Amino acid sequence: MRKKILLSIILLIAVSLLALSGCAGNSTTTTTTTEATTTASETTTTEAPATGLTAGRYEWKDPQADLETFIRFNDDGTYYAFFFGGGVIEAGTYELLDESIEYYINGGADEDFETVEDNETATAEQTVVLYNYSGGEQKIAYTEDELRDFSLGGMSNHQTMDHKADFEYDPANEQPVIVRQYYFGGEAGSNLILYHDKSFLDYTGDIGEEGTWVMNGDGSFTLTSADNGDAEYTLVGTETGAAYTKNGETIDLSATAGDQAVMIFMVEGLEGTGLPMAVDMHIDCMADGTVAAYVYVAAVDTDLLVDSGTYTVEEVYKYTFNFETAGEIQGEPDFATATDSSLEVNVPYKADVVANFNGSETPLTIDAVLNGTVTVG
Repeated sequence: MRKKILLSIILLIAVSLLALSGCAGNSTTTTTTTEATTTASETTTTEAPATGLTAGRYEWKDPQADLETFIRFNDDGTYYAFFFGGGVIEAGTYELLDESIEYYINGGADEDFETVEDNETATAEQTVVLYNYSGGEQKIAYTEDELRDFSLGGMSNHQTMDHKADFEYDPANEQPVIVRQYYFGGEAGSNLILYHDKSFLDYTGDIGEEGTWVMNGDGSFTLTSADNGDAEYTLVGTETGAAYTKNGETIDLSATAGDQAVMIFMVEGLEGTGLPMAVDMHIDCMADGTVAAYVYVAAVDTDLLVDSGTYTVEEVYKYTFNFETAGEIQGEPDFATATDSSLEVNVPYKADVVANFNGSETPLTIDAVLNGTVTVG
């Protein structure tokens, strides 16, 4: 339910931002990094200025919408970002580098950041790099104690964040951000959740456990159980989820609950759907012959069901889809990609669909080619 509420907020924000003038940059851009180029230099990690990068918080300067937006840097190298009144929330780790970076000051004579030829630029001598827990990375110009050319949640780009060092920040007011979530046996109630405040909840066993976690240099996690004598567990990501070792036993956890798709076709960075950010799309083929098409909104880690139907397969790679909205679609084998054991198949999907969430309907226009690899041997 909370994800649906957040998505409603995001779409309201999207409408507001699209109605504003171009002085803020083209808000339909979804890149999570600044578009300016980084100047090559010797890179070292440095301390924050005398005001302290971790003092207070940074707030949206000259906001386009009256919605609380800020980012908080913590002493332990983590950050928490709260955008658009909570419509987008992210967390992760950060670095402050002695690395110069060129950034945009304005969009030039046409006030359009996307026509880069006339954009006015400047160079900052330091760079803040954000690594969010979802895998994204963003480089931001850091100068005069401001964060400049900042993309706010991938929705409003080329923004500036002003330091409010005197703000009395209380992390207890933060809304939890899920860093990782896995399921045992595909059961929704038998799960392991890691939160951004370094806490975890484990319901994969006979009793629930709580504790803390740290991320290791190789991307794995070490969990310390507060309910089992500070016992340490390990969590290592796999292609389908994670391998979880505790009390000397390793179990396989899945990334999703419920039935697993037997074949998935995907496309990333889909634009022009009617939403102000790029989205991903996937078509999931289930073992019972049913198929579902989803649009994935990364800002809130949510899949929106946009179409469903049935499918058939002949000779392993000849897919025929019958969607309720898009109608019949023939998969297109790409024989140039064929190996002894696999073949790529493209699925051209084109339809005007409706995403339903929280009682509201949002029309979307989709014209995309999705791709998947079929095992043939």
